[in-house]
Amino acid sequence: CNLYVEYADQLTSICGSASYQIQRLWTVTDNCTGHHREAIQNIVILDDTAPVLNCPSVLTFGTDNGNCSGTVQLPQVSAVDNCSNDITITVRTSYGAEGFAPHSNVELGWHTATYTAIDDCGNRSTCEVVILVEDDTAPQVACDDELFVTIVGDQRAMLEAWTVSENTIDNCA
Repeated sequence: CNLYVEYADQLTSICGSASYQIQRLWTVTDNCTGHHREAIQNIVILDDTAPVLNCPSVLTFGTDNGNCSGTVQLPQVSAVDNCSNDITITVRTSYGAEGFAPHSNVELGWHTATYTAIDDCGNRSTCEVVILVEDDTAPQVACDDELFVTIVGDQRAMLEAWTVSENTIDNCA
């Protein structure tokens, strides 16, 4: 007498195209007696690997014309995943803005942007980008063209900066 073994699979998608469950029904039949037994085996194929982000390390932005703050335009970044083609990328900043649109009136100094990539199965990864907003506008100096200084006594004169300046402008002073 022989044993006859067969199985039938039922596939159920879990997430994305690469994660699924196989419910396998095994049937063993004794050809001599006709008795048979069944057992269910569950096989899970699951994507548990997070996407890999490709982020810049430092971004530098200057001040806006006439202001002591800057506009930050965060770049789109790329991500790759071992199983998902559909990866969602979001970004949040330490100065309270979200998204990739231009962020205006960002104060001078160091900030961070945290990018997050999420694949179809909810696996996530993050990277942090350092942002520097710096005053890159030189002051516009205008000196008094009619300044007269009289030297007396020990033949030294002391001038304060405001006495020689005539409408000197600095966007961050």
